[in-house]
Amino acid sequence: HQTIAMLPLAEGMSSLLLTLRSNEAYRLLAFDDDLFLSELTKRCRGRLGKMTLASKRHTYPLVTTWAHKFRAPSAALIGDAAIGMHPVTAHGFNIGLSSQKQLARGIMTACRDGRNVGDPDMLHIYERRLRLSAAPLYHATNILIGLYSRDHLAARLARHLGLRFAQHVPLVRHGISAELQR
Repeated sequence: HQTIAMLPLAEGMSSLLLTLRSNEAYRLLAFDDDLFLSELTKRCRGRLGKMTLASKRHTYPLVTTWAHKFRAPSAALIGDAAIGMHPVTAHGFNIGLSSQKQLARGIMTACRDGRNVGDPDMLHIYERRLRLSAAPLYHATNILIGLYSRDHLAARLARHLGLRFAQHVPLVRHGISAELQR
């Protein structure tokens, strides 16, 4: 089974993200460029037309992480060290930037108030805010990946109903769109 995501780039190009089991991913990676592009066209059922490679192909192990603690005495985790997300929504980078921004604000506030940059209260607030801001997108992404990586009848039905619901309920559609553009 596979999951395909298209991530728009500049100049009319897109990045294709193909999620496969490891053995299948390495099999495709071993193909020469022509065979690889032919295989992608077949997997996309020709709906994307002729594809070309604009860069080197890459593989990434799909491991999600959610640290038990985002802080320790005088230390904090940011970015993928704190939260590593499946790349399908392309939000791991955004969460990483958000974690850096939240920590920087906490450090600036601590310094302004005459406290140490590793102030335990500041780090506790940082951890709490990061967990609250990142949890909904992290868990929703994992639910979607689970749903799209299964091919049994219940998963297919849930995907179909979920897409129909999102298409026909403007509040849901606009909410999803706003979250993905955040």
